[in-house]
Amino acid sequence: LVVPEIDGKICGKKFSGKTAMIALNNKINDICLRKYGCSFLTGEPPQKKTVEQLKKEGEAELQQMRDNLSRTSGRIINENEKKVTLPRETYNNLSVKAALYDGRNEKALAETRAVRNAAEAVERKYNNAVSLEYIAFEREIREKALIAENEMLRKENSRLRAIIDTAVSLLESVVRLLKRLRPSETVNKLIKAINKVVVILKGDKTTEKEFESKSR
Repeated sequence: LVVPEIDGKICGKKFSGKTAMIALNNKINDICLRKYGCSFLTGEPPQKKTVEQLKKEGEAELQQMRDNLSRTSGRIINENEKKVTLPRETYNNLSVKAALYDGRNEKALAETRAVRNAAEAVERKYNNAVSLEYIAFEREIREKALIAENEMLRKENSRLRAIIDTAVSLLESVVRLLKRLRPSETVNKLIKAINKVVVILKGDKTTEKEFESKSR
């Protein structure tokens, strides 16, 4: 079954155009060669006949078949009315030949079935291999995406670490400047607050007592 869909729309005119039909025939030919080892295209030039010509030829061929069938039926009826007697030796020879033919026919059918089964087994293995290859390809794509994401996060982490280190350095400089001022409760509170921020930025596991000693 074929749906004449072109770019998401139904369009029989474009679908059945010369270029589209050539492409479709080539695709079918590739499938036949790959799956069955025979060509779909005969290589014969296309018939350039009108619909009326083809219709007349078809009617003539059909009538000829009817005439042949009628003549054959009459001949069979006439021949059946006659008794045919064969010598026993001839009959036996024909029987042996018929048996040999049946044996060869069965053997050929068995070989055909074996070839078909082997071809189907190969096709199943091919499909399984393609599926495994596709799964491996998807896994590789996911791994590459994770590696790229990890690299991006590592760079972002390095950038933030650099910013934090710069901020810590500036805050420590401010603390040193504040310590040079005249000691007062306000200055001490400010130094203590800045030191808390520095500890947080550094991520130190500093206890309260250690922090108080640092602040002093």
